[in-house]
Amino acid sequence: MTGLNDEAATLTYGSRRHLRGAVNWYKPGLFAGNHDFKTGVDYLPRNNFDRAAFDRGAAENYRLIFRGGAPFDIDVKSNPVDPKTQSTSLGTYVQDSWTIGRRLTLSLSGRFAYDDGHIPRQCRAAAKAPFDVVFGAGCFERVQFRKRHTVVPRLYAAYDLTGSGKTVVKGGWGRFAQERGIDELSAANANVALTAPFVWRDLNGNKRWEPGESNLNPNGPDFIGTTVQFGGSTSYAVPNPQERTPMSDQVSLSRPTPADCSTV
Repeated sequence: MTGLNDEAATLTYGSRRHLRGAVNWYKPGLFAGNHDFKTGVDYLPRNNFDRAAFDRGAAENYRLIFRGGAPFDIDVKSNPVDPKTQSTSLGTYVQDSWTIGRRLTLSLSGRFAYDDGHIPRQCRAAAKAPFDVVFGAGCFERVQFRKRHTVVPRLYAAYDLTGSGKTVVKGGWGRFAQERGIDELSAANANVALTAPFVWRDLNGNKRWEPGESNLNPNGPDFIGTTVQFGGSTSYAVPNPQERTPMSDQVSLSRPTPADCSTV
């Protein structure tokens, strides 16, 4: 392969703003025990993580591939592109750490989460000639993924078997909902950096691609396919309107060592 490194003329950038807050209220002698109530919020507005690809200048927006030293194909790049994705997540929770008789502690909690992932409406410029016939200028409408609303419970307990704090059994069950990831959204973004391979016939044997040595018609016989330059994903995914939030369940049971029991 010859040409400028694939990573050249690219810029990976992103932002992640995170607002967190929590309030505790300790109430002894309530409902046959002591209660430590806690409520909080996690808010991540308009997060993004994208990779832009710029015009590569004199190095040209393509890569030449040789097989056994002979010209094989030309990978045409869609540069320049500057994709945009956005994801907003809001999580709120309530928790009660309930201690009964100084030997049993129950941790009861629930979490509500809201995730909104979408690809804003955006446009791209045409690739530099002669590759504008492969990647022309265009605009892409907003792509909205299904908004997730989830409520998950969690129940854990710790019990001091002897009352001495030396033999404690801990365990419980909790359900966790997956937060929407930017990589899920990028798979449906048509404005990402793409590569279109074409058969290359080196007509004059100078091992340099020149116009006329490939039929650049995406519907023509030299067209091989279209792939994403980075990440090995796709740019033609379609959101599932019936998508369900991925969840995982955690079940645990353990007997900590005496050193672990000092806080029980």
